[in-house]
Amino acid sequence: MKITLLLATAATLTLSQAATAAIPALTYTGPSTQVGNPPFTLGWSFSATAPVTISALGFFDADLDGLQESHELGLWNSSGTLLSSVTIGAGTVAPLTANFRYAAVSPFTLTAGDYFIGALFTSGLDGVVFPGQGTITTSPLISFGGATFAFGGTLANPTLETGGVGYFGANFLVGAAVPEPASWTMLIAGFGLTGAALRRRRATFSPA
Repeated sequence: MKITLLLATAATLTLSQAATAAIPALTYTGPSTQVGNPPFTLGWSFSATAPVTISALGFFDADLDGLQESHELGLWNSSGTLLSSVTIGAGTVAPLTANFRYAAVSPFTLTAGDYFIGALFTSGLDGVVFPGQGTITTSPLISFGGATFAFGGTLANPTLETGGVGYFGANFLVGAAVPEPASWTMLIAGFGLTGAALRRRRATFSPA
């Protein structure tokens, strides 16, 4: 009976994790500041403590009334490989979630490890959140690092550290990774074993 309960519990937990909806990696409340000396890529570092799926990249809309210009965004691994990038156009075309406008990307999975996300600022028309401003809340699926940046007028991996809480031009939507096919096979097998154990138990204890 204990084995049956353990199998059922494990299956329930696996399904619950797979069904986790994508949520913002971070949320922010507070003021914003216009960049005074662009161009550069502003961003932040983070760690994935378990496999997670990224489905969209987003840019901060300070006044919730649309962006003044388009912005390129990118997400890199610790080796400097660009894993995904997108351009969010000016205006209000990109959908708003909280105070960030998002553009969908082909979903991809991050394994446990360290990463960087950044947004290119070619002017100071759109506001950015500087380290130490306002309040942030991060998703439990990631571990927040700190503020990072890179010089130049093209999108670049923002690995230079400034300390502090981070530059929040860029954001992303994150969810728990869907189990691989092998995991689903194990899950189905677990259900089968659970059913078999229950049938055996009924057969053993059926009245004569």
